[in-house]
Amino acid sequence: MLSTRKPKNKVTFYFTFMILLLMASTVRSENLTLTISANNYQITPAGQPGFSAIEMDGFGAITIPGAPQLPAKTFLIAIPAGASVTQVQFFKTAPTVLPGRYKITPAKMVVRGEKNEFDFSLKDRLEARKKYQENYDAIYLKDHPYPSQIATYLGQGQWRKYRYIRVRFCPFQYFPKSGRLTYYSSCTVSIDYTTPPEGSKEWEKVQSSLVDTVMEDLISERLLNYQQARAWYQPKLTRRFASNQQEKYDYVIIVENKQMRQVVDQFKRWKEKIGYRVKVVTLDSIFTNVGGADKAEQIWNFLRDNYSGEKWGFRYVLLIGDVDRLPIRFLFPADDEWAYASDYYYAKLTMPWDVDQDGKWGEFQDDHLDPTPDVLVGRIPSNNTAVVARILDNMMEFEQDTGSWKRKALLAMGIMDYAPSGKTDEAVLAEYLKTHLFDPHGWTYTTLYEKGGISPSAYRSDMPLTEANFLASLGSRVQGVVNISAHGSPTGFSSQVWFKDIDGNGKHDPKTELTYNDFSNINRLPGNLLSITFLTGCSTGPPCDIKSSSITSSRQICKTPKQNLGKTYLTHNAPAVIASSAGSDYSSNWNSPADGNWNSLNFYFFENMIQHNMHAGDAFYLAELEYATNHRLQRGMRVFNFLGDPSLSLPGYNDRPGGTD
Repeated sequence: MLSTRKPKNKVTFYFTFMILLLMASTVRSENLTLTISANNYQITPAGQPGFSAIEMDGFGAITIPGAPQLPAKTFLIAIPAGASVTQVQFFKTAPTVLPGRYKITPAKMVVRGEKNEFDFSLKDRLEARKKYQENYDAIYLKDHPYPSQIATYLGQGQWRKYRYIRVRFCPFQYFPKSGRLTYYSSCTVSIDYTTPPEGSKEWEKVQSSLVDTVMEDLISERLLNYQQARAWYQPKLTRRFASNQQEKYDYVIIVENKQMRQVVDQFKRWKEKIGYRVKVVTLDSIFTNVGGADKAEQIWNFLRDNYSGEKWGFRYVLLIGDVDRLPIRFLFPADDEWAYASDYYYAKLTMPWDVDQDGKWGEFQDDHLDPTPDVLVGRIPSNNTAVVARILDNMMEFEQDTGSWKRKALLAMGIMDYAPSGKTDEAVLAEYLKTHLFDPHGWTYTTLYEKGGISPSAYRSDMPLTEANFLASLGSRVQGVVNISAHGSPTGFSSQVWFKDIDGNGKHDPKTELTYNDFSNINRLPGNLLSITFLTGCSTGPPCDIKSSSITSSRQICKTPKQNLGKTYLTHNAPAVIASSAGSDYSSNWNSPADGNWNSLNFYFFENMIQHNMHAGDAFYLAELEYATNHRLQRGMRVFNFLGDPSLSLPGYNDRPGGTD
């Protein structure tokens, strides 16, 4: 018996060894090398006397308060299908030392709405100035190169079927004390990665995802090496997956129950008439058939299981229901930062949301938050069938009108503060939009700027910013977009006014010399606001009573707020509203998109919608992505949510007989 077993064991060991050897030999370790290049740049005098600013075509800027505001950009570099990165290395070109000595302007002070407050307190401003000065002293009083590295690997991500890495490139290094400035025209990136063995289960899973072509129009413009990547993402099992005859949908609407399903039927027919394939799904069916740790995760699992091209292949998602029925996720920028509520949780379906398992979802570093949206999500935050029906009617009415009134804008801009370096007047944003977007594209506009007090806006406006003028300027078919930027709250907007220099010292005293001009109130809005509206300010769309922490958790929010300005605009016939769920961030003395913070996000949105002809939801989510790549991931920008139909078209559709559509 022993003599018969020994040969068998040897044979078994031999075959096991050969199988392992074969598997090891088919795991492919490969390398991808490419070069990131800088663009044309110019060095110009900055606002501060003696300082210079550098602007580079197609690049954003470092916006860390008090740090040198140098050009920088995060590049999305595609890697092969199924690839996992093992190492990233950078090889710099020889630097060019620019002649002369420079004082590079520091990035502006950022006043942060950290604590979900409805307004910025004096303490917030003092804290912002302290942070600015700490950063400035730590960098400008030394002669260490800033940044220490011109290229940084920020991690791996996935945008629908495409896997990619994020690389931050800053073509300049600055030596503050000596004033030396060095320039790197390019940087070579070397990426080592592995791919699953051909024929393995992981390989087949990857192959099944490659039939997805949804959002290719957006992805192709934002992956640095998209043309190279196209060859990697051609499925090798085409016949097998082409046999999948599952019906396709590009628009999914989630409603609570059968009653609400009936309410959306007319809207569904309209969207189908203009070319969409629409699927309506009830929460009842999701909660019955899909697993998850909580209701939010059940909805997320449902979307994840069906979004890709081998399943339904949808691009847009409309959530109909307030957070007590259809919860919103609470996300955390970091362990020690305040959370915020965001429907982006439902837009990003290819990443684990709590990598470090600490109960804090979406941390920028610990959970490797990926800023590329896999689907574009909007919400109608109402459970009332009559209210939802009216909101859907407004959306259809807006899209069915192609009138010239849609190429008009209302720009209502307040003053944020009177800092020692000069007042922060949001009219600067309106003037920038006029010069760079509205005028070149033949738009008209009405401007309302702060004219009260002893230090009003220096810019000319059509009317002073008052509640009477604001209300008189609103109305049905008056303007296609409404853009408001000022101190926000769940109940309205206000502008700061320096009404009197009581002590005659030429400096404002926040305690005795400032007041607020409340030009917008939630209880006094006209009934028909048929305009796409951006509510740029703090807490203009809180999904819950954010001052009552007992109703929230680290997982989901399920209790509605008493007041929500964004929701009120939606119920007053605005077809789409962008509003913040918590405190946001503004730049002191903002001048251009390079300065970052909420005015830059605002500009990116309107640039996408007007210059690039994007649908409203596309424009919003790509503005968030553009902010992350041009500047950085930032809580004060991630707090904004999209309310309404994400597929909404600003120009509209002429669907009448003989019409262009």
